Amino acid sequence: MASNISKGDNAEHYKRVSSCYDSMYSDNLAAKVSIINRQLQFTSGDTVLDIGGGTAGMSQRLWKTHNLKAPVLCVDPSDAMLQIARGKMGVETIKATAEEFFVNYSDRKVFSKILMISCYHHFKDPGLVFEGVARLLSDDGVCLVTHAEYEPLLFSRLGKLLDIDYSQIAKHAEANGLKAQITSDSEVREVTKESCFSFLRNRMFSILNEFTDSEIEEGIKELDQRYDGDTVQAAYEFTIATITK
Repeated sequence: MASNISKGDNAEHYKRVSSCYDSMYSDNLAAKVSIINRQLQFTSGDTVLDIGGGTAGMSQRLWKTHNLKAPVLCVDPSDAMLQIARGKMGVETIKATAEEFFVNYSDRKVFSKILMISCYHHFKDPGLVFEGVARLLSDDGVCLVTHAEYEPLLFSRLGKLLDIDYSQIAKHAEANGLKAQITSDSEVREVTKESCFSFLRNRMFSILNEFTDSEIEEGIKELDQRYDGDTVQAAYEFTIATITK
């Protein structure tokens, strides 16, 4: 049986997965935080904006790790995800899409770090988003845009999760007077097959709503045969756009 949530129904998808999001994405989240910490130099005085921050798991980890004086501003369009985020220390929340936030945010505050982690594919108007980045990024600030592919979760029928054109990200940034550098990084973590397969069965990626239960089970069988033992070395491959003024 296929999911009754269509691929494009992000609100319903994130409502469904919100209660288990932090636990199911724990390895994924740790990999992202590790990459961010390698790519950016934080100080306690940084002001951080997390676009598409969801349940603010990443926001809170960064706040704690770097002893940030100011709470991280977590922006997300999902009520269900933000309901969980609001219970976390070191986080402030705003319910909005990226476009809505950058159009309507009237505070004069600028941000030294703007994070767009695994959310670019949800942007309807990237040009408008980067126009906002140019306005709200501090002169010495950095905006990080990245998404990862997770090899152990990719079965043949699924293929790549997303096909993001980072040259277009660079063009949007440069059109608004910003500089863009495209690099790559990776993080390898040991993950149990049980965790990987539960992630797929729970359709934690919205794209998995297009697959029937039997199709997902076929994919899991393929992955189980691909990797020996009870664990896999999860290779998280990140392409990264570093945006500055």
